[in-house]
Amino acid sequence: MSTPAPVAGEPAPQPAAIRPGGHRLHLPTVAEALASLLRTVVVALFLLTFVLQPYLIPSESMEHTLLVGDFLLVNKQVYAKPGPLSRWLLPYRDVARGDIIVFHHPLHPYLVKRVVEFPVTGCGLRMAG
Repeated sequence: MSTPAPVAGEPAPQPAAIRPGGHRLHLPTVAEALASLLRTVVVALFLLTFVLQPYLIPSESMEHTLLVGDFLLVNKQVYAKPGPLSRWLLPYRDVARGDIIVFHHPLHPYLVKRVVEFPVTGCGLRMAG
């Protein structure tokens, strides 16, 4: 392969980036890079809206398991109310003893607690930190 000689007044042609093995490296255009970034942002927003949510441990109530400032990614779907078709499609399950759950509280933005026991009446969860 011979490269043409540069013409006076024009810049010399740059050699294409070559990978080991003789394959040329494809550099994305600006439009391809922006399209890839947009797809990534859309997927991340979908996951953060419907599937996962990040939380930071706010207090030392879970200190033997989780430290203040620890970062959690919470699965928002596992305890959701399932429909007739979605029970076998998605990983729904009932709350069990020992699960760490995150819930909203009127005095705090959210609380992170471990499920200790269930009340006999079935009216709610009883938790201890």
